[in-house]
Amino acid sequence: MQIKTLAEILAESESDSASLSVSKKKSLSNSNNRTDSNANNYPRESKVEYQTPDDQQSSDTTMSNDFFTTRPSSKIPNKKTQKRNKRFHPAANFTAEPSDAPTYQPPQPQSIKEMLAEVKREVHDDNNTDSNILSESDNHADNLPSALKAYLRSPEQRQAEVDAIKAESRLRWLAFYYLSRREYGKAELRQKLLDKEQDPDKTDALLDEFESKGYQSDYRTTLMLIRESIRKGRGRGHIKQEFYRKKIDMPSNIDELIDMANEESDEFREFIDDSEDSLIEGIDWLKLAVTARTKKYGENIPIEQKDKARQLRFLQYRGFDTDICFQALNYTLDNLDERF
Repeated sequence: MQIKTLAEILAESESDSASLSVSKKKSLSNSNNRTDSNANNYPRESKVEYQTPDDQQSSDTTMSNDFFTTRPSSKIPNKKTQKRNKRFHPAANFTAEPSDAPTYQPPQPQSIKEMLAEVKREVHDDNNTDSNILSESDNHADNLPSALKAYLRSPEQRQAEVDAIKAESRLRWLAFYYLSRREYGKAELRQKLLDKEQDPDKTDALLDEFESKGYQSDYRTTLMLIRESIRKGRGRGHIKQEFYRKKIDMPSNIDELIDMANEESDEFREFIDDSEDSLIEGIDWLKLAVTARTKKYGENIPIEQKDKARQLRFLQYRGFDTDICFQALNYTLDNLDERF
């Protein structure tokens, strides 16, 4: 560490004070320069000079109270504060713009007779154009967009439309439900739908649609009844009774359709014995009658007249022909082949 003497300390303090004075002078000079530059940038305002009474000799022709005169100012006007020139003055003469509108023509004077004739003609025209007005209003309503029509409907109309859609959907669902379970005739299906409190007109329209599309067919219903009757061991008479019981319109060629079961047709192939030992073409009605009798009364052949009459009535109730019923009393399933 270096130890300074008193003389060295005093010399350093004098040098520091001298440097401070020089820096202050420089700062003062800089501030003066700034004020001068600002003064040059902003123009000075005009000064007002006061005139003495001696200088008023030449002012008799002008205003006597004009003691102050202003020097012209060199201030530049600001664009924001500058007033715009008016394009239109209220006191200016008005000139109308040219237009293509026709000028007003006053009506021609009419006599009382002409006025009455015109009123009478308008009344007759109104009576003739009422229907035209209604048709035009309907056409205007039809030309509206669907979204606007839906917006213009009242809450009651909207609810009625929703109810109608629900009713139609339920009617269609019921028809498909019944047809999915089995075949129905048109009259039978209509009665089923009416029992569910459906609208008759809409029901008829729906059934016509189903018939045209093939969803419902009376021909398929007829074949179904014959097929089911044969499967259950019923005869020709019972098949005809099924049409009345199920409220199905019996076709005029019902006998021909039943006879189709006696031939090798695709509709009744499952009931036909295709084996080579079979000597019967088509449905074996005697075999069906014997099968029905043995299921009800057993394998024994009836001997007493009372048993024969009871079993004969049973076979006739099943719809078999009379000759088939009498033959079935003499056979069982075991000795049925002895008939040949």
